[in-house]
Formats: sequence, structure tokens, C-alpha cells
Amino acid sequence: MLYEFGHIGILVIIAIVFPLVWIAGMSLKGPREVVANPPVFIWKPTTEKYVRLFVGQKYSKYDVARTDFVKGLTNSMIVAGGATLVSMISGTLFAYALGRFNFPGKEGY
Repeated sequence: MLYEFGHIGILVIIAIVFPLVWIAGMSLKGPREVVANPPVFIWKPTTEKYVRLFVGQKYSKYDVARTDFVKGLTNSMIVAGGATLVSMISGTLFAYALGRFNFPGKEGY
């Protein structure tokens, strides 16, 4: 497999994958490990940030700060899905028109 990609291909794959792994690792670190100098490579993973993101964080025993992440994500998915659906339908109709009907310059390509 190394011979198919070559050394440059392996370096490109590492350059693409390493930042994604680093970001995922940072999301599982605690606040002290994130800003540690030198960087901490062995740590105890925590899901505290994800719990705060989806559930909310208690500031007192009566108050819970809720995030609107799930609502925002849902709205983004609805807009992205609607835009994709509209572009697929219109693209299909335009492709049919270009393939079916004759117009000047059609045979030029």
C-alpha cells in the first residue's frame, strides 16, 4: 500500500488526519490539560464539555443554564436539507431540459 501512495501521499494523509485527531483529543481534555505547556499527551478523557453542551450546566441548585445547540443544529439541518432538495429537483429539471431540447450551441460541446 505504501508503494501505491508513495511517501508524499502518506505525508498528505497525515497532514489531513492529524489536525482532526488533535481537535478530537482536545475536546476530551479538561481545562487544565488543554492549556498545559508542554502539551499533555496522556490524560484521563472527560465528556464534561459534551454534557454541558447538550444538557446544560448547573450554576446553583435551582438554576440550570441551557444551551440552544440542539435547536440550532436542528434548524441548520432543516435549512441544509431543504436547500439540497430544491437544488436536486431544479438540477434534474435543468438537466432534462438541456438533454431533451435543441438550442443554439448545444452541439458545440
